Amino acid sequence: VSENLTITSSGSTITVEIITANSIGGLVIKQIYYGGSHIARGAGFRDQFVEIYNNSSEVMYADGLIFAQLFGNNTVGTDPYHLASGQLNWAMGEGNTKGEAANTDYVYGKNVYRIPGSGIQYPIQPGKSIIIAATAINHKANYTDNSGNTINIQEPELTVDLSNADFEANLTTYTGNQFRWDIQNLNVPDLEIVHWVNGQDMVLDNQGRDGFIIFNATAEEISGFGMVRNPSRANNNLYLQIPRTLIVDGVDTTRDIANNIVPKKLTVLDDAGRTYLTKGAYSSYAVIRKTQKVVNGRIILKDTNNSTEDFVEIKATPNGFAN
Repeated sequence: VSENLTITSSGSTITVEIITANSIGGLVIKQIYYGGSHIARGAGFRDQFVEIYNNSSEVMYADGLIFAQLFGNNTVGTDPYHLASGQLNWAMGEGNTKGEAANTDYVYGKNVYRIPGSGIQYPIQPGKSIIIAATAINHKANYTDNSGNTINIQEPELTVDLSNADFEANLTTYTGNQFRWDIQNLNVPDLEIVHWVNGQDMVLDNQGRDGFIIFNATAEEISGFGMVRNPSRANNNLYLQIPRTLIVDGVDTTRDIANNIVPKKLTVLDDAGRTYLTKGAYSSYAVIRKTQKVVNGRIILKDTNNSTEDFVEIKATPNGFAN
């Protein structure tokens, strides 16, 4: 991949580095429902979820797996705090001790969550998934929010039932505030908070300006991670400096490949492309990995480390599949 180039009429040479992708088995991010559903007739952003899939032939465990929303520039920047790609130059961020490697060897987490467990408490069978819900309720049904207001779902077909999700992000204890729509499901385990920048709930950017990763790290490793401020000084937040070597899978999203491309938050080693919703925000659609083949009844998902090639969009369906 080579992008954000100036093309002249003649005499230009473009060099594109060819990289071999590691795409054998393991856990992958299967479905990201960031778009949400209609604000008035559906559930808005409240029904968002992420699905993680065991693409291998062996039992794997979700215990301790960490899910992160990445931070970066959402438009192509041109000031001194940006790289040629338009992304932030993290080498210039206050707190960085990694030099220029800050841009090539690390990604930057804003809201970072860990799945609890003893190590073998939450098995994922081959060809099966876990669902991480922002709020693990049946969003198709009317309910009472934490302020005592009745929320009526006018068109249940626009949203999803997440009452049987495997994990949910409830931040009431962490933030000390009870978010109006963050309804606790006592039957669904809460994610642990590793790092938090802002907000009162797990809210995925419905414009497609997030990057996502799953990774493994011990508490000791995380305690040694750097904390770096936004190089552009647009805010004073600290972002978790996560080594690329720990990433299990990563997906970049964007707004619109044609006109509103978002600078990549992941390197091309972890995702050579981007995926996005052509139907846009609040459309009830999600991005999901394509089915590559079926072996003895087990569905194997496409994983070439290029989300432009690996993903399509479908109406959000927990545990669903694309063709």
